[in-house]
Amino acid sequence: MTDKKDEPIIDLTEVVEEGPGPSGQPWVQSSPAPVPPPAPEKKVPEPPSVSPRKEPLRMEEELKGIPDSPLKKFILADEEGSGRVSPSPAKAQEFQPAPSPPPRIFPDPPRPAPTSRFTFPEVPKPSLEPPPAPSEPPRPAPEPAKQPVLNVEAELRAIREAMLSRVERWLSQEGVQVCERVAREIFPRVAEEIIRREIEKIKTEAEERE
Repeated sequence: MTDKKDEPIIDLTEVVEEGPGPSGQPWVQSSPAPVPPPAPEKKVPEPPSVSPRKEPLRMEEELKGIPDSPLKKFILADEEGSGRVSPSPAKAQEFQPAPSPPPRIFPDPPRPAPTSRFTFPEVPKPSLEPPPAPSEPPRPAPEPAKQPVLNVEAELRAIREAMLSRVERWLSQEGVQVCERVAREIFPRVAEEIIRREIEKIKTEAEERE
C-alpha cells in the first residue's frame, strides 16, 4: 500500500503527446503558446525645469542695508509665505510666532452708587376753564328795629318800689322770725370778737405805760 502511494503520477497528456498515433503522428498537435503583446512603457514625468529666481535674492539684498523693523519683517514674511524666499533656519526661528499669552481677566469696574434723580417741579398747566365771575359784595344785614328810648329813672323807680313791697311782705309773714334766729346766732359771735379786740387793746396800752 505504501508503495502505491509513493509512485509518481504520470501525466496522461504527456503520454498522449509523446506517443505516436495510428498513422505515426501524434494524437494531439501541440500548438505554440501565444506570445503576450509587449506592455506599453511607462513614461516617467520629467521634473519641471526650475528657473533661477533672482527676485528673492534681490529683495534680500535690497533690505540688507535697512535696519530691522516691523515693516521689513512683514515683507520678508510675505516673501517666505509666497515661496519666493527660502527662509534660513535663523530667520525661521526669528519669525516663529510667540505663544499667545493667556487671556487676562480684568475685574469689573466698580459701579457708581445710584444717585437720586432730580425731579423738576411740575409747571402748572393753564386751565381752559373760564375765569370765575366776580362775587357780589355781601349785602348789609338789616338793622334791628330801634326800640323806643325808655325813661331810665322811671324804670329804676318802679323796680325799687317793687323790691320794697316784696321785702315788706316777706317781713310781715316770716321775715321777722328769720331775722330773730339770725340775730341770736350771729350777734353773740360778733359781740365776742369785738370785746376780745378791746381787751387786747387795753392790755397793750397798760404794758406801754409801765
